[in-house]
Amino acid sequence: MTHSPLPPSSPSLANSDAVASSQLPLIGIDITARDDCFRAVRVAIRARQQETRNCRLRYIERRTDPQGQQRAQEHLAACDGIISFASSLDQEQALAQFAAPVLNVSARLLESRFPRVLTDHYAMGRLAAESLLNRGLRTLITWDVAMGYVH
Repeated sequence: MTHSPLPPSSPSLANSDAVASSQLPLIGIDITARDDCFRAVRVAIRARQQETRNCRLRYIERRTDPQGQQRAQEHLAACDGIISFASSLDQEQALAQFAAPVLNVSARLLESRFPRVLTDHYAMGRLAAESLLNRGLRTLITWDVAMGYVH
């Protein structure tokens, strides 16, 4: 008697997929989605995770109430790695308590205790200027708002 393989919707396969998935590293995303820039970072992380399927993601929602803060701490403690927008020394110090490696995506601090992935502001300015110069413009001006970012 020959047995046919289980169809993909089989509960046995679903359970084995869930077990395999639960064994993947858990990455905590400690980046609020308060504006387009941060939403884009979160979307890019999610797209990469879906492409590679080599980790699980948990989005950490920081709240000001004590229960929300405790829940965020518990979620971060359960992570195998943390990607964070740590823009203050206090935030960095709080993240340093976790055993998981932390990657900081904030440019607000001149130096960070964690490895960082940052925007290359110099290259961004050069490319913007080249674009305008290539259109024949010869007088350029920049407008800057003091934001305290690393340039």
